Amino acid sequence: MINPRKKESRKHESSDEDFEPSPTPSSSKKKDTKKQKSSGDEFEGSPPGPSKASRSIQNTKSKPLPDRTKNYWLEVYLEKDKKWVCIDLETGRINSPSEIESRLPKPIFYILAVDNKGFFKDVTRRYVASYITTTRKLRYDEEWIKKTLRKYTQKSSSAKVNQEDQELARKSEDAPMPTTVSAFKSHPLYVLKRHLLKFEAIYPPEAPSIGWCNKEPVYARECVFTLQGRTSWLKEGRTVKIGEEAYKVVTARPKYDRMTGSMLKDLPLEVFGHWQTEIYVPPPAKDGKVPRNEYGNVELFKPWMLPKGTVHIPINGLQRTLRKLNIDAAPAMMGWDFSGRGCHPVFDGYVVCQEFEDLVLDAWNKDQQEREEKAEEKRENRIVDNWRRLVKGLFIREKIQAKYMKKK
Repeated sequence: MINPRKKESRKHESSDEDFEPSPTPSSSKKKDTKKQKSSGDEFEGSPPGPSKASRSIQNTKSKPLPDRTKNYWLEVYLEKDKKWVCIDLETGRINSPSEIESRLPKPIFYILAVDNKGFFKDVTRRYVASYITTTRKLRYDEEWIKKTLRKYTQKSSSAKVNQEDQELARKSEDAPMPTTVSAFKSHPLYVLKRHLLKFEAIYPPEAPSIGWCNKEPVYARECVFTLQGRTSWLKEGRTVKIGEEAYKVVTARPKYDRMTGSMLKDLPLEVFGHWQTEIYVPPPAKDGKVPRNEYGNVELFKPWMLPKGTVHIPINGLQRTLRKLNIDAAPAMMGWDFSGRGCHPVFDGYVVCQEFEDLVLDAWNKDQQEREEKAEEKRENRIVDNWRRLVKGLFIREKIQAKYMKKK
C-alpha cells in the first residue's frame, strides 16, 4: 500500500477525489505542512515480499475507494521543536500516529509523504509500530524504493532531512522486543540461535543474552559474525592464524572431483571468524625466482598479496618476451569467473622480480615495434603485389583483344 501525503500551506483546498481534507486548524508553531492519505486498495495480489522466483508489485488502475478506507491527516513541521508532527483531520488530535495507524487498512506496505515541491519521503516507520517485525518483511527490496524515488527525494545534506532520518531510525530501534519466535527471524536488532545461517555464529561464545523468548536466550544482532573457510579467507587477503581451531564445522558445498568424475557431497568444512585470521604475507622473492602456489600462479586477490621484491606487469602476451630473456615469471591470478557452469581463474599479466621490470618492458616495447614494422611491411608488399597482378592482367587483356577480337 502506498499512502501519499502532500505538503501545503496553512489554508487548504481540494477539488479532486483523491484529497478531501477539512480546513487545517491554525497553529502559531507550524511553518510547513504535509497532507497525507491512506489508501488500502493501492496494490492488489499477494504482498510484495521476497520470493525465490521473483519479487514484484502489481500497480492496478485507480478506482473509487470505500468511505471506510479514506483517511486524511497532515504533517506540520514545528520550527521550535525541529520535528514533524501529525494532525488528524477527523478528530483534530495532534501527534497521535497510533490512532492513525489503527484506522489504516492492513497490511501496510508504504506510507509516502509528498510536499508542495514534489519531494517524496518514506515515513512508514513513523506510523507503523510493527515495522521491523512485520512490514519490513512484506515490503519490496529497500534499494528499489530508493532508486524509484531518487529523482523526487531531497538531498540528504539538508539538516531537516538528516534530522528526520535520525528520528525515524531511532523510532525503529526503540521498538519493543518481539514476543514470538517467528518475529525474531531476520530481525535487525535481535537474533535466536535457531535462526543463524550456515556460515553464521555468535561471538564471543559467552556473549550474554539480552532477553528470553520461550526459555530461549535472545542475543544482539551485533554479536552475529560471518564465518569462512581457509580458501575463502585467502580470497579476502587474509590467512588463518597458526594453531587456531575451527570455530564451527559445517557441511561443504558439493564439489566436482576430476579424478573420479563424480560429485563429492557431505564433506566437512572448517570455518573461522575474522578474529582468527591475519593479513596474508606472501614469501619474498629470492635469487630472481618468483614465489608461486602449487599451480604455478601468484594469487593477487588483494594489493598486499604481491610478494616482496616483485612487481605486477598487467600485460597479457609476455610469454615470448620472457622466453627470449630467460626471466622467471608467474601469471597473476586476480580472481575467479563463475560463468559457463564452472569456476575459472582470471589472469591479468605476469609477476616478475623487481630488478627485471625495466628490462622486460624495454624488450616488450621493442618487440611490439618490430611487430608493427613487420605488419606495415607486409601490408605494403600486399598492396604492391595486388597492383602488379592488376597491371599484368591488363596487359594480358590487351593482348587477347588485339589478337582475337575483330576491329570495328
